[in-house]
Amino acid sequence: MRIINFNLDQEILLIRNDIVKLINFLYRKNFAQNDLESFNQSVCYAQQENRQLFSSFYDAANTLPSLFGLLNNYKITNQISGNLLVADLPKLRFDLPGETRHNDPWHQEGPYYGGLIDSITIWIPVVDVDESMGKLQVKAGSDMAPLIDFHLSKTRPYVSMSSGAWETWATQEVYVPLGSGFVFANNVIHRSGNNVSINKPRVSIQVRYHFMSSPEYLSRNFPRTFFIKSVHEDLI
Repeated sequence: MRIINFNLDQEILLIRNDIVKLINFLYRKNFAQNDLESFNQSVCYAQQENRQLFSSFYDAANTLPSLFGLLNNYKITNQISGNLLVADLPKLRFDLPGETRHNDPWHQEGPYYGGLIDSITIWIPVVDVDESMGKLQVKAGSDMAPLIDFHLSKTRPYVSMSSGAWETWATQEVYVPLGSGFVFANNVIHRSGNNVSINKPRVSIQVRYHFMSSPEYLSRNFPRTFFIKSVHEDLI
């Protein structure tokens, strides 16, 4: 696991501006672009003003062309070792101030992906995440861990890890500068911190890649990845 400076500042600004434009269209507002404070205000307003409409906004935001443009951005793919990359749909995540129901407990990505542990996730901040907004947390040394026994559920938390020595491992907070990404494999044990800020939404992007040449991927006959469910079930 490591932090890589992908120099994505312009790409992230474009995504932020597209989010503001989408909110302005759906809510008939006129929030300013190219302004972080206005961005924060627009996201908080959208969530507080109309919860039902916010779920539709969430769906639409996750289909923005500027978001999908990251998947094949050479700034990212040129720094990922491995041949025959395949990618999941990128995920744009909004963690609003005071909300914790979307924060899963400690988990690995592997259970979500058919047990694959050598695939990678790139966690990319859309805003500068300060202490009050809840940083990404990881268990030190878990990049060398096997897939921990787990239980699956159809409701949150979808994955519950079994108790074990990993619980005694030190917890590290990860600060990822804007334009950079935190790259980690599916075995890394992690969770999101709680956003206890007053008016700062923590907005992030998760991009995931799998290596078709991986023996794990081959042995599973290239499984369809991630559990698919309606986001409306989570957001309403």
